[in-house]
Amino acid sequence: KEPNSETLDFAIKDYIQYSIVREGAPIEAHSMQSRLHLATLYVSSDGELPDSSTGKRGYELAAELVRRCATLRPLSAKELDTFWNLCEVLSASVDGAVRAEQLASLQILLTKFATDQGRLSFCHFPEKRI
Repeated sequence: KEPNSETLDFAIKDYIQYSIVREGAPIEAHSMQSRLHLATLYVSSDGELPDSSTGKRGYELAAELVRRCATLRPLSAKELDTFWNLCEVLSASVDGAVRAEQLASLQILLTKFATDQGRLSFCHFPEKRI
């Protein structure tokens, strides 16, 4: 018997895809979930030096990706889960970072994004009747 074989489900095949147009170019994300996931990766790997392909820091690239996620529909369950992962990674980065003021703009953007999502949800879900 393989260890932990009962907890692994190999039937689930949920992938996030990215495009690399050419060597040295920034990674392109085409879906909302992949943009949010890539933003999480940029925040978690942000350093003092900018990315060589764009000349921008990780938090700046993450902010651009989050802005591209603006939509007039509520997030799906997977997108929402990825969004909250991004919020948690950013929160951990700010708590231990000297660069908290630089990450504050991204925090404000994520707060606005979450607020906008809350405002949109009433338009798309049926009202519960008592």
